[in-house]
Amino acid sequence: MTPVEIALVSVIAYMTGVFSGILGGIRLRKSMLRSLSREHLSSDAPPVSVPGPVQAPVPLVQASAPPSDTKQQEIVIRTID
Repeated sequence: MTPVEIALVSVIAYMTGVFSGILGGIRLRKSMLRSLSREHLSSDAPPVSVPGPVQAPVPLVQASAPPSDTKQQEIVIRTID
């Protein structure tokens, strides 16, 4: 097979996969939505209690600027050509 034929077969296979996925998703979307709504309507499970407010976790590392009262030395790099 020539490189052109290989590229053509690859493009055709890719497009076939994309279009079959889109068409399958469109077809199954309606049935999935129907089945989910039936499960929610027909469930005999007790109502779910809603927990209280959840506190955000404390960050382990927090970026901050160094205190302004620390003395820093300037580093100068000089090259001689």
